[in-house]
Amino acid sequence: MNTVASRVKKGKTAVKPANETTKIVVVDNHLMVREGLCALVDKQPDMEVSAQVREGADVVQVVLELMPEVIIMDIHLPEFNGSDATREIIAGHPTAKVIGLSLSFDEYSITSMLQAGASGYLLMESPFEELINAIHSVTDDKMYFGPEKVNFIARKYFDHLFNEQMSFDPNLLSNREREVLQHIAAGDNTKEIAFTLHISPKTVETYRKNLVSKLNINSTALLTKYAIRQGLSYL
Repeated sequence: MNTVASRVKKGKTAVKPANETTKIVVVDNHLMVREGLCALVDKQPDMEVSAQVREGADVVQVVLELMPEVIIMDIHLPEFNGSDATREIIAGHPTAKVIGLSLSFDEYSITSMLQAGASGYLLMESPFEELINAIHSVTDDKMYFGPEKVNFIARKYFDHLFNEQMSFDPNLLSNREREVLQHIAAGDNTKEIAFTLHISPKTVETYRKNLVSKLNINSTALLTKYAIRQGLSYL
């Protein structure tokens, strides 16, 4: 019987309070790679693997159920590739941080993941320490691309993106959407924004989804950069 449960393996049980560990879902089609990544990540004192997933079609369901902070995503998955899975994950869980893993550094693969909302991209050849650095960066609302050949393509993509979006329409966003964007740029999380604006966290997530849809920018780091470029930041 080919069910999601038969293709998804849950990680270890958390031994620390949830607010002290970063919950991570590992997605890779290759068992040896997947098990290796899970074992190494689980050794980090501030991280825990919530689940490991073999297929892209399953990861969206798992992520929306477990709501992890980080997803380590093999971008070359059968049937439902990493960029498609990332796009659906960000649509349903906008604060999720996706780090793409790939054997290739071709421009199409990298830009596809960026367009889908990934916060990072690493090559399989990278040392494990670089993955840990990437996880720490994205959970701090920064982006991480390595090595330099990947970073170069990412910078070129972002430069092109923001050159296209410099003509900001002040009527594009509602007053409340601008307020939420300002707080995102200030580094406030969903609960902090909800408390400050006297709205529910669910409403904040709705406004965040509106920003992603209207601005076609689907990562916190890029929303922050956009707010600063458009003079909408408190910073």
